[in-house]
Amino acid sequence: MNQYRYHVIQDDSVELVPWSKLKLDQKYGAKQPYGFPGKFKAPGKLLVIEIININDYNLRDGIVLDWRANFRPVVTEIQVTTPYREGSINYFNLTYGKMNHGYANRFESKTGIPLDFKFPKDSVATIRLNFKNHETIPYSVHLRKFIGEKRQADSQLKWWLLDDYYDIEGWLFNQPGKHEIIIQRSRELNYWDESQVLRIPFEVIAPPPVEKKISLKKVLAYFAAAVMGTALLFFIYYRRNRAKLRRAAQEKQTAGLKLRSIRAQLNPHFMFNALSSIQNLVNKNDIAGANHYLTKFAGLTRRVLDSGNDELISLEEELQVLDDYLQMEQLRFGFNYQLYIDEELNIANTEIPAMLLQPFVENAVKHGVSALKEKGQVGVSIVKDGRDILFTVLDNGKGFEKSNVHTGYGLKLSEERVALLTQLY
Repeated sequence: MNQYRYHVIQDDSVELVPWSKLKLDQKYGAKQPYGFPGKFKAPGKLLVIEIININDYNLRDGIVLDWRANFRPVVTEIQVTTPYREGSINYFNLTYGKMNHGYANRFESKTGIPLDFKFPKDSVATIRLNFKNHETIPYSVHLRKFIGEKRQADSQLKWWLLDDYYDIEGWLFNQPGKHEIIIQRSRELNYWDESQVLRIPFEVIAPPPVEKKISLKKVLAYFAAAVMGTALLFFIYYRRNRAKLRRAAQEKQTAGLKLRSIRAQLNPHFMFNALSSIQNLVNKNDIAGANHYLTKFAGLTRRVLDSGNDELISLEEELQVLDDYLQMEQLRFGFNYQLYIDEELNIANTEIPAMLLQPFVENAVKHGVSALKEKGQVGVSIVKDGRDILFTVLDNGKGFEKSNVHTGYGLKLSEERVALLTQLY
């Protein structure tokens, strides 16, 4: 026992027992002597007993004794990151009034939580929450959204968090309105008493309209230029219209044939990858997982085959295919995912190319989060941007250099397909 030492730490800050030799004891019917660090009783405290071998520091162990009664999460700092601007600091501690852009001025005295946290839309890229050490208490993180005074939706961002920080990405709260971050011990909402729950309210403010003034002289100049430009364009269009229409008809026919060919290649590519995943589960002797995967795959295959002759399908059908695919891959790799759909989108009456998003999400799963297992995060955001629809696929994988992008077969086919669709529509 001479090569072993132990010490006792209270609340990660006070060393109750410095590094000392272990004493031998033999009580309670023990057949052989054992190392006895002592008796401890510390209501409301957290004790850590750590033991090391002074000849080999790789030989070490420890135990955590937790007598705390209040498990409400403690946030030590809220760090805000703003969109990058060259030559300026784009992050700050929210409690530091000289740098926080006026986003918060009042804070709760006991917890330091902001009471009037608000900021303009698109002005915050990330909210980082730093926690007091909670290595024995996993947290769950939720985001609640409101319309007026009524709750709109609750999103579970993290179910099992043992890290001492968590980042909430700006795209999760990119619409004006009131929001609330809810942190608690890892369970569903409303399970714990309110005294055990930490809430951080904040508000996203719509940017003020920009007033533009223009003189009558400029208006006339712009009008004259527009008239002349329109006349010139009409003249060019009139002369080239016939030849252009003939070429367009030929190109459209050619593009249609190529598009059908690419679609015919994309479906087998998707099914080959899915069957490879099923084979992997069978090789691991995960029969239940393989059966569940096959059930999901059968339903997904039916949807794909039903839309086989339709180049365009509704956004609602595409999201059903995407959700089924993510559930299948989640069975295999265990990552978490979230789909965010802009409320302004009419998903039932909005058409997009069939199987448009699946190759990009597959790339995020395969090359981004497959190695992270339960720590992996995949987010798909679909928002209305004027007359366009903006699709964003995010993951918390290691990322890649733009100069060293690996383009898979599915992504290559998708790029060719989008280029052909642009010609047709």
